[in-house]
Amino acid sequence: MCTDLYSRSRNHVLLNLDARAEALLVALGAEADTELSTLATQFAQVAGQTLAPRTSNDYARSWEPFREWWAARRLPRSIYDTPGEVVALYLLSLLNSSKEDKVGPGRVRTASAAISSYFRLAGRVPPTEHPACSIVHDLAEKQLQGRKLERDALEPADITALARLVGGPEPPLDQLMTVTAIVVMFAGFFRFDDAAEISVHEDLLVITATGMDVFIPRSKTDQQRRGHWVPIARVGGAVCPVGLTERLLTLGGYKRRPDTPDEDVGPLLRPVQWNRAGGYLSGPLTGTVAQPIHSLSYPAFCHRLNKTLQAAGITRRITAHSMHIGGNSTAADRGVPADLRKAHGRWRSDAMVQHYTRRDGEAKLSVSRSLGLATPCFLFPLSQSCPRCSTVWLGLASADS
Repeated sequence: MCTDLYSRSRNHVLLNLDARAEALLVALGAEADTELSTLATQFAQVAGQTLAPRTSNDYARSWEPFREWWAARRLPRSIYDTPGEVVALYLLSLLNSSKEDKVGPGRVRTASAAISSYFRLAGRVPPTEHPACSIVHDLAEKQLQGRKLERDALEPADITALARLVGGPEPPLDQLMTVTAIVVMFAGFFRFDDAAEISVHEDLLVITATGMDVFIPRSKTDQQRRGHWVPIARVGGAVCPVGLTERLLTLGGYKRRPDTPDEDVGPLLRPVQWNRAGGYLSGPLTGTVAQPIHSLSYPAFCHRLNKTLQAAGITRRITAHSMHIGGNSTAADRGVPADLRKAHGRWRSDAMVQHYTRRDGEAKLSVSRSLGLATPCFLFPLSQSCPRCSTVWLGLASADS
């Protein structure tokens, strides 16, 4: 069964690549020579490398239903000749199914983005730019109301509670690894995908007296795969991300310097096994370039995260996204400018910085407090103080209070 699924998946990939190559040559028809055909095939194969791996996988999952929908209607010519009006009808069908399933506009958004991307990778103008598609987009945003994701931002008090778990001389290795990952993700504004990319290689995780520089070779926001260096300061104390990292590297017995150019020293996040002596890194300590050591999986990390939060007595809705939201939000509450937070979080737009910012109650109240309403009330002489709070005049408290 697994072989059949693999074969079908591979066939779909080949069909998509063939269609993409043909779309590049359609204007030439029979005049396309062997060299042009070879170059078109190469273009079809490498064009997808402009997308981050996770984005590519998400788009592939949304493109396949569209391809099947298009094939079932036996529309003429290539899928890349599908006009915008027809694509709008497909998006409308997704809007209808989203209504039935009582979900938000994400299904329409992702399908539209996937179709747009696949057309661009084939050198075609995206049909999703057609006015009819824009109408469906607007309808989806107005009519579809999905459930809001329930997750809270991690806070400094949570970090302190987690650090207490590993304050002893020999904490459980998996728990120390999880707490370290949480604190590093909080300090570096990392998603789980970023943390999973952290290598322990001494040239990629550079630890100094003042902090550490973490190299992230690829991430969701790094479409061109240039990689990012993320600086994290050494702050001292039990919750210092650098100190926790050093402790994990020591107790985990990681190897940071390869003996040969072909040796892979592996990631920071690893599976852990147990024996009577305690926990140790699972599997071989190092691998090779051809067979590298893989990071802890996302489900395994979430399982560890939930166990660790429970052990620390944290009952709020903390998920793998809560760390980079919490780090950014805490920095905002403490006056770090948005441009610095944008650079530190590797966000490409100001809108994303705001999206991942959760202001605390005091920070929100500071807006109305800054309006000068605490001055003596004009209804009373300057020598007297108003018996009611000035927020009455903002409608924030009843006049009878």
